[in-house]
Amino acid sequence: MPQQNFENDNIKTRIVDGRQEIFDCLRGKYVAMTPEENVRQMFVRHLIDGKRYPAGLMGNEIAINQNGRERRCDTVVFDRRGCPLMIVEYKAPSVKITQEVFNQVYRYNTVLRVKYLTVCNGRQLFCCRVDYDANKAVFLKDVPCYDDLQPQTIRLKKKSNPATLWRQDCFIIEEKLSVNLRGSLLRKP
Repeated sequence: MPQQNFENDNIKTRIVDGRQEIFDCLRGKYVAMTPEENVRQMFVRHLIDGKRYPAGLMGNEIAINQNGRERRCDTVVFDRRGCPLMIVEYKAPSVKITQEVFNQVYRYNTVLRVKYLTVCNGRQLFCCRVDYDANKAVFLKDVPCYDDLQPQTIRLKKKSNPATLWRQDCFIIEEKLSVNLRGSLLRKP
């Protein structure tokens, strides 16, 4: 992908006791300003403002259990039902995006089994759609807008039978749960 520029005027910063902090809009608090954290906040604002990602369906520093060890995904984007949809891994601009970075996000994905993986260092951005049936990743030219990440919601007709729609919806949820269980999705209550 071409070089990226995620500068944003909506980023709040402050200095406390000589230490620079940046506001994390997803966690609702100021955190230490590091080069990687700056990339995270710029990219999250880009997703919210530019790609229409709902802030309520995103989380920073999401804990997962990988082989008995707690790990943290930098950002996870969820679908409207609360299932993980995308993992975003950030690096400082000085860190090159290498195979090891992709290996890291892939290891996280063995737990979450998302449809999209994204890696960004503020200068370079890589986004791929995971095709589990073909066992491959398809790299995209850009990060899709949120509404393009998943199939559109079925619009109800006035004369639809709610009981039939409810049964169809439960089937879809049961199917997703079985896929998630096979993918070893672990959620904390």
